[in-house]
Amino acid sequence: GLAALVKQRYPNYTPEQVANYLRDNAESRPADADDPHPIAGANNNWGHGFAMLPDDVEGVTPPVQPEPSPEPQPDPPLPSDFDLAALLGADSWRDVGFTGAGVKIGVIDYGFDGLQEHMGTELPTPAGVRCYYPALNTGQTDNFTENIEDCENAELGVDSDGAPVLEAIYDLAPGADYYIATISLPTFYHNDLNGIVDWMAAEGVDLILFPHVGGWSGPGDGTSIYTFSEPQILDRAVDNGMTWISPAGDRAHATWSGFFKDDDNDGLHEFAPGVECDKVTLEETDHSYTAQIRWNDPWGAVVRDLEAVLVNEDTGDIEATSRKHQFFPNDPNELIDFTTPDTQASYCLRVALKSGSDAQFLFNLQSYHRHPLENATSYGSMTSPGESTNSGMLAVGAAP
Repeated sequence: GLAALVKQRYPNYTPEQVANYLRDNAESRPADADDPHPIAGANNNWGHGFAMLPDDVEGVTPPVQPEPSPEPQPDPPLPSDFDLAALLGADSWRDVGFTGAGVKIGVIDYGFDGLQEHMGTELPTPAGVRCYYPALNTGQTDNFTENIEDCENAELGVDSDGAPVLEAIYDLAPGADYYIATISLPTFYHNDLNGIVDWMAAEGVDLILFPHVGGWSGPGDGTSIYTFSEPQILDRAVDNGMTWISPAGDRAHATWSGFFKDDDNDGLHEFAPGVECDKVTLEETDHSYTAQIRWNDPWGAVVRDLEAVLVNEDTGDIEATSRKHQFFPNDPNELIDFTTPDTQASYCLRVALKSGSDAQFLFNLQSYHRHPLENATSYGSMTSPGESTNSGMLAVGAAP
């Protein structure tokens, strides 16, 4: 739970210090005779329960840190052969009764492959399910079933990784009630996410875990002008009393962020001295690949025309050019979609200023699907919903 996250961030904290930290950041309440710790501002809705830790709880062992890897790895398959609560040192909390009883947890993913096979053992039996399938148009809201088998989506392969996520939370909070939902992969998945939040709010869900990173739907300050964007959907969830947890992102090795630099005035950005094309590793053949670019023009009123292109280094041919979203043509945000051919080749990404001032401006270039960039930066990789600044949202990241 949140206690394990605090302990992970502050490994030298005693259980009493962890409890005080959670109490001081829990929901607003005045001081009284039984609890002399008043809180002025709300920060989380789950923290106060964990803060009431008995004084005789054993110390928490600092978590085992995994070896750093140049590429994020897929979630482990079920069943797991370890207890995550013990790994994080949270079993001490669980063993004295902090099991999540009375808490409703919602988990949103693309699929939960293996869910039915492991229910009742490694996985809980959900109290509610909602399984979305691709909508026919942007206005459709009834594109879901409540049949648990429709939430498995085994055909998605590694993208159907909700079951390991659910197992991890179940290890920490075996007494909670769980609500699971799947979103469809195509264009209108924000409609699915919007409907899921409405449904979970009606079910009284306390905490939402959305373990995926999306694209950019705003300028990077945690806001968006669009009602059905992740930041605004997240804000509505928090307004309805839910805490939202998402990853900070897994694209640190696949992002370049900084000022546009064109010392030789040829209209092409220089990622490093003499480097105008950033190498990207695409080893798989017949494989879908996506990259995105964002720059700091006003959303809804773009000024510059910035373009990202995917270049075949072996032939020099341009394989794909970025395009604006068909529904949002005035945003400073474009995508590249490409399917690799049957034969392997070397590729790189180039950024060109097609029109507008080249006076100093910032941009982000990001490669999807665990494909790193040769010239990556150590900052600027967060996307929605992790970049939200809402105090009811927790973005969780891992660092070596």
